[in-house]
Amino acid sequence: MMDESGIVLGWNRHAETTFGFSSAEAVGNSLSSLIIPPQYRVAHDKGLRRFLATGLTDVLNRRIEITALRRNGEEFPVELSITATGEAGSRVFVGYLRDITARLEAERSLRDSEAYIRLLLDSTTEGFYAVDRNGTTTLCNPSFVKMLGFDTDADAIGKKLHDLIHHSHPDGSPYPKNECPIYRCAQTGESAHVADEHFFRVDGSAFPVEYWVHPIERDGALQGAICTFLDVSERVAADAAAADARLDARSLERQHAAILEQLAEGVIVADADGKLTFVNEAAARLHGVARLDVDPDHYSETYHLFTESGEPYPPRQLPLARAVRGETVEDARWRVHRPDGTDVLALGSARPVFDRTGAQSGAVLTVRDETARDLAERVVRESEARLRALADNLPGGVVYQLRTSADGMDRRFLYVSQSHERLTGVSAEAVMVDPSIPYAMVHPEDRALLAEAEALAIRDKAQFDIQLRYLRRDGEERWCRLVSAPREQPDGSLIWDGLQIDISDRVASEIALQELNANLEQRVEERTRERDRAWKNSRDLQAVVNSEGVFTAANDAWG
Repeated sequence: MMDESGIVLGWNRHAETTFGFSSAEAVGNSLSSLIIPPQYRVAHDKGLRRFLATGLTDVLNRRIEITALRRNGEEFPVELSITATGEAGSRVFVGYLRDITARLEAERSLRDSEAYIRLLLDSTTEGFYAVDRNGTTTLCNPSFVKMLGFDTDADAIGKKLHDLIHHSHPDGSPYPKNECPIYRCAQTGESAHVADEHFFRVDGSAFPVEYWVHPIERDGALQGAICTFLDVSERVAADAAAADARLDARSLERQHAAILEQLAEGVIVADADGKLTFVNEAAARLHGVARLDVDPDHYSETYHLFTESGEPYPPRQLPLARAVRGETVEDARWRVHRPDGTDVLALGSARPVFDRTGAQSGAVLTVRDETARDLAERVVRESEARLRALADNLPGGVVYQLRTSADGMDRRFLYVSQSHERLTGVSAEAVMVDPSIPYAMVHPEDRALLAEAEALAIRDKAQFDIQLRYLRRDGEERWCRLVSAPREQPDGSLIWDGLQIDISDRVASEIALQELNANLEQRVEERTRERDRAWKNSRDLQAVVNSEGVFTAANDAWG
């Protein structure tokens, strides 16, 4: 929590563990000096002063991704949202920050595969759909189907956008077709972010949404648009409740309870004896149970908790039970067998709660559903293992990934398939240690060809495909086809995805065929000359007469 000048008023225990500053160290200091990296502080302070002075709605209640700083100097991405309470001049701003490092890494892994994207779309709670340039729906995910009230995605695919999504301005007036941000993006490629609008379900009921629209392009041509949207009903309701709250003890208590209830993460609170006193809606959904007055010895059986291997979780070893005994437990994992028969993989942390006197007053557990992410990570790992196995066993080729500086000079291999040793006689591990090895193995007469191909690829950011000679470790000269393409990274460096294929047998066959053709032509010419000599020197009379009986040729015997 901070006041209108950006000074920290409150700092919870998770903020202490996340950023490394105790509450005593944080309170009274500016938020920027604590968690914003130096290179971003000027811009951050300017924007923060503007927001705190005016309460601009373009920032209030939004989820914003920023780069934050830990006490040890480590930078990491966080998701930030801010709510405000109180009147002008005495407002208090509450910032909610979540470390999203793991989420961003998972998203980057999934982005490279259509199958993974499909998995992500099917598991996300955000609505997603795509339309072509005519506004016809081509793709949607289960959350879209559920939020709009359709029975299946077949009810949406192939339908016109304006027949599916009826939406309006905040004042309730409908959008003309050509002014609809989604349709306009499909026609012009213009991205849009709309934070205050309503969508209407099939049954005619409306709900508030925040959505983002981006163009779909292929080979530089506009193909349509994609839209992701969030049902922000809970956030709007929470914001409305917060706006009416006052900064007295009773209203703060109600506000805290409302905040816990609206959190996407599950929250379970126990008193000093370990009996459950609070279970928010997210925790109830995750477990399928919301019973209170349960003591630590009955957590496991009441909430159907099991170890990851499927054994009943020992009650006294559960994270919340340990926190009741004064321990802090981070990133524990367990399984929940819900009453409806479904299984959930849970990830949670528990810690003791202390009152102002320092006495322990209870414990709190925060938990979230990791089932979809765990599945996605396992799919990614299995896919990567399959791809590496295929690459490592290529009979006549090498797959590699190389990072270079923007000019292509500083080189470091990120991956080299094990097939490199079969192809060149040098192990993949040696190349990972010394990236100059593959370049030194290129035939001296062909090194300029490789350098020119790489330079053009860097200039045009395009793939090159060349044939050149290389020398195996044992000195044997071989031919290969080298295909590689650079991908520019945010820091200006390049990542090259490449394939080296041995084509020595094909080149040898082509050379042999050329020599055979040359020898054949020579033999034909010699046979023709021999035949002409034999005919001319024959003692028998031989001549050629045309159709009119006129001699056109005769051998020497006629003389």
